[in-house]
Amino acid sequence: MIDLVLDWFVANRTVLWLFVALMCLVLEMSSPGLFFFLSFFFGALVAAGASLFTISWLAQTIAFVLGTTGAFLLLHYWIKRRSKVFKAHSQTNVYALRNKHGRVLKEIRPDAMGLVKVEGETWSARTLQGQEIKQGAVVKVMRVKGAHLVVEEVKK
Repeated sequence: MIDLVLDWFVANRTVLWLFVALMCLVLEMSSPGLFFFLSFFFGALVAAGASLFTISWLAQTIAFVLGTTGAFLLLHYWIKRRSKVFKAHSQTNVYALRNKHGRVLKEIRPDAMGLVKVEGETWSARTLQGQEIKQGAVVKVMRVKGAHLVVEEVKK
């Protein structure tokens, strides 16, 4: 019985590698986003191609390993390059206020916070070096610290 099964595998080695490729593709579809089994899928396809030219299981296994490694490296560099496209190019939320200009609504003193209006929103603000900034002055947001802005007066 074992000889019969082994003979079938030897006679149908290409079908066996295609079955392995199909199973890897099914596993890839069941775990989307990882692209882990996709490399094995391509490796099994390479091994199936190699099985058409050689009956050596060692040569087919080497083709499988090389195909899988090559596919993994190609997918790695492709995904790495594509992931750079989708990175945010700008700051968001309160961090987007950095380097924006606003107007002082309530005087900012070294010992007390004042109020600043930046992009239509009112914020508590302190000065960068503890100087006094009068109401109506134009300021630049240097950074966000907790729930208030750290600003510097814009000299005209």
